[in-house]
Amino acid sequence: MEIYRSRLVTRRELLGVGLSGLGAILLPSFYGCGTDSAGGGGRSNDGDEGTGVPDLDTPNDILSNPYVDDLVDAVRDEGYSLNLSRELDPPVISGRYSISGYKISPDSNLLAPGTFRWRNQTSDNHIDTDYEQITGQSGISSLGEIIRGEDNEFTVYSILRVNQSGCEEDVIFIVDGRQISNGDVSAVYMGTPSDNPKCFVPTAGVLELELTGAGKYLNIESNPNDLVSLITLKRF
Repeated sequence: MEIYRSRLVTRRELLGVGLSGLGAILLPSFYGCGTDSAGGGGRSNDGDEGTGVPDLDTPNDILSNPYVDDLVDAVRDEGYSLNLSRELDPPVISGRYSISGYKISPDSNLLAPGTFRWRNQTSDNHIDTDYEQITGQSGISSLGEIIRGEDNEFTVYSILRVNQSGCEEDVIFIVDGRQISNGDVSAVYMGTPSDNPKCFVPTAGVLELELTGAGKYLNIESNPNDLVSLITLKRF
């Protein structure tokens, strides 16, 4: 499967700290940036509904977050290509996948095998991600998720609340990639606290996802029954 990068990876640390892989979405730490946070300017309109999270509602809001901006720059400095899509016509990626890939830093170890699922992708570009399947840990809840993209390129923007060992933080998690013709996905993942980090440090790596079962695309505009299905699915 395609490796989603433009040159070989160096082994220097990103942002001056080690980045974890998917064993935990963010590496527990007492690391702090010492930089004041900056909001994204409130709710804005990019054509579809957003995450619903104040100051992190749209892709523009999310990408203007200073911690996201630093992480994006660091990943690009390592030679990885990022789309960071804002378009409103993404591919349908709902489905179950098997995971392979590797960490970007602090080492180049392969990710442990596992499963992963996107579900409930809607015509107004919302989507649900089963993050506990990736991280192998509980204590993760989604505050809002959206998908953007065009043709075979997409970006999933997620705002998560992570609670681990008594420490709770809001985390921005981005999966940026492309869908291969057979439905597989090659992507870069990035995660960072949305404010001055208290317990977690940024994380980044590469995901290679092999489609093992396609999901259902919910067109809630043209098919009211899909709205009923969406409400029912969210109950479980």
